[in-house]
Amino acid sequence: MKKLLAALTAVLLCSGFAFGIEYGGMLDNTATFKESANKWDKMRINDATTLSANLRQSFNDDGTFYFATEGFIRYNFATSLGSSDMQHQFIADLSLLKIGASIKMGSSSSLILSVGRFLTTDATQIVFAQPLDGIQAQFRLSRVNIQAMAGYTGLLNKKTTALMNAEGTIYGSDSSKILYELSAPYVVAEAAISLPYILFNQTVALEVMGAFGIGDEAQFGNRMYASLILNGPLAKSLFYRLSTTFETTDFSTLANATNFMLAFYPNFKSTQLALSATYASADNEGGLSKFTGITALGAVQGATVLGYSSIFKAGLSGSIKPVNNLLLGLGVDAVFNSGDFSYSGLQISGNAKYQLFSDIGFVLNASTYIAQEVAKSATTITLKATISF
Repeated sequence: MKKLLAALTAVLLCSGFAFGIEYGGMLDNTATFKESANKWDKMRINDATTLSANLRQSFNDDGTFYFATEGFIRYNFATSLGSSDMQHQFIADLSLLKIGASIKMGSSSSLILSVGRFLTTDATQIVFAQPLDGIQAQFRLSRVNIQAMAGYTGLLNKKTTALMNAEGTIYGSDSSKILYELSAPYVVAEAAISLPYILFNQTVALEVMGAFGIGDEAQFGNRMYASLILNGPLAKSLFYRLSTTFETTDFSTLANATNFMLAFYPNFKSTQLALSATYASADNEGGLSKFTGITALGAVQGATVLGYSSIFKAGLSGSIKPVNNLLLGLGVDAVFNSGDFSYSGLQISGNAKYQLFSDIGFVLNASTYIAQEVAKSATTITLKATISF
């Protein structure tokens, strides 16, 4: 084993001199202030400082065959106004560790491979968005793109990965465990086909995905998804995107999540205006069951974060770049319970991204959720400062 490690190290060092090593890092601090149920005197304060580093080693002249890795260590501090209770936590994670290759197979075709740990999402970005340990292959042609992926979640860090079981509950982490805690074990597999600009510049994509519990976690059930995605231009500067996903656990029930967005780009200071609506089914007797994704993704930032389940929201959003290094955004969404379409609340959010220098940036996010039930209302303000090196 020692001889094998020594040989591998020698190969990496030699290839590093031959083709070069790219590396860098980032230091960022994120301060979050959150009040719930209009209890400003008990505001929750969280501060996270993260030091990350990345490395990319090419094995050929054009960089199409390479090794890449990225990891970080984070310190979290949390408390509440008027409280002497202070929580401290250290987290370490390896968010990327893969060998990648892009192989030309003709003038208009290529095969892209990733093996190891990599970040991946489903086509709708509602079901799955997180790192995965496995293999991913993409075969790209001029008129069709084919993708397949399979991986395992049990080696991920539960402290940084928000997996959901079939009942819609997030697997929580144990704060007493330092740095790293193994996540819930699932095998996740996906296959997709995309037909870009197949007719009238419209793109059609089909995708199937499944999450299958391993060992004790199998008691939460398996989940399978089938998605249809349509997108393309409707007129000059006017584009749309429509996706619908059906979920089943054992083919006896069916759930659905549908998303629609209409975006307008007026060609003025990188302005974008969008109208969007998202529906995720609830339990209805004799009808659809509750939709549950694989990754816990927040749809509404209330006192309790609402995911893409039992929810319907619709709203307007926009962004503008008044100067080159400043991006401003604003959005308003009305939120309803998709079971009986009763009104749940109104979410207003805004953000500002300012790039002071190429390696120094600031992000300000603010959102308020005015819930029908005051106990579910919340206001969150987050400030993030980043230094790259």
